[in-house]
Amino acid sequence: MTTILAPEPAIAGTSERARQQSAQRLFLLLENRLQSDYAQRLTVASGGRIVFVPVSDIDWIQAEGNYARLHVSRKVYDVRDTLQALMEKLDPREFVRIHRSTIVNVRRIREVQPWFQGSHIVVLQSGEELCMSRYQREAAERLLGK
Repeated sequence: MTTILAPEPAIAGTSERARQQSAQRLFLLLENRLQSDYAQRLTVASGGRIVFVPVSDIDWIQAEGNYARLHVSRKVYDVRDTLQALMEKLDPREFVRIHRSTIVNVRRIREVQPWFQGSHIVVLQSGEELCMSRYQREAAERLLGK
C-alpha cells in the first residue's frame, strides 16, 4: 500500500528571507488598514520643490480662486484643490468648515466669540481672527459644545 502525502504548504519550501519579506509585506498591509482613512500630510509645490505638510501643523485653510491656501504657522502654501476636496481628505474631528471659504484646525482654536446676527469670531492660538458664518450652524454647535 502506497501512502500519498499532501504537498507541503508553499511557505514551508521558501527561504527564511522570503518568509521575512512576506511577513513584512503583511505587516505593512495591516498597518495601512488600521490607520485612518484621512490624510496625514498634504503635498505642496513650493520653490520648485515638493514639500510635505503634516495636516496637524495646519492652522487654517482659505479658499483662493482655484486654489486653497494653507496657513501653517507663519508660512503659507497654495494647493490646487478645492475646500470641498480637502474636507474629504481631512479628519472631520480635527477640521471644521466655519465659512464657505474657511476651514479651521479645531486644535488651533483659542476661543469663539459671539458677533452680530448669529455670526461668531473664531480666535486662533496665534491671535488671528476668523469669521464663522451664521450659516455654518453645525460647525458652530460643534465648536460651542452643543
